[in-house]
Amino acid sequence: GVIYGDANDHRGIGLLTWAKDPADILENVHALLGGKRFSALTPRPGWVMFGRVSGDSVDATVDTLLRSDQRWGVWYPVRNKPEWGSLDETARGAAQREHGKVAKKFTSADKVSYVRLSCHGIDPEDNDHIFGLTAASLTDISLLQEAMRGTSQIANYVEKMGPVFVGRKVWQNPEPAKPESEEAAEEPADEVKEDSPADAPEEAAATEDAPESTEASDENDTAASDES
Repeated sequence: GVIYGDANDHRGIGLLTWAKDPADILENVHALLGGKRFSALTPRPGWVMFGRVSGDSVDATVDTLLRSDQRWGVWYPVRNKPEWGSLDETARGAAQREHGKVAKKFTSADKVSYVRLSCHGIDPEDNDHIFGLTAASLTDISLLQEAMRGTSQIANYVEKMGPVFVGRKVWQNPEPAKPESEEAAEEPADEVKEDSPADAPEEAAATEDAPESTEASDENDTAASDES
């Protein structure tokens, strides 16, 4: 999971978590949030986002969420107008290509990454999707959003966006493995004491294994909640 510090509330946090089985969120995450560690926090009504990821994109989604170089996160739900569903394939495809072309300017340059969750039929506000944008710079996320507003898909076929949660990572598990070059740079040099005997055994440095990556299943449910 990931914990964000809320950029719009100095007392608030946002919790992002995922599970192979959505029942785990009810049985484990809800139990955790109802325990002593979170007893001082008050859930913010209307800010829970709950969605699903299709099988082929699960690994990529988890990798994106755990990127150590992209600490900013922006999450929001989207509900389309009914007219979007009645478009023929040609018209819908043209709108999606225009939308994707704008996004590619940011994603291909590795400035912004994004994940899209589907929430049809499982969202209390009847939203269609949940979008998560992550980046090293919050400005890049804002610039992407500004550019997107001019596309026909958003301008003509989006009924509602938001609420929008803006946060910066303060904790995540599993922690990302550090590159070998960084680990080598952090490894302390051997220290030799002048008064130690020449035949003293060298002290072995202990290293800690990097955490294993989260395994993915055919369907993965992700929930993001905001508390203050």
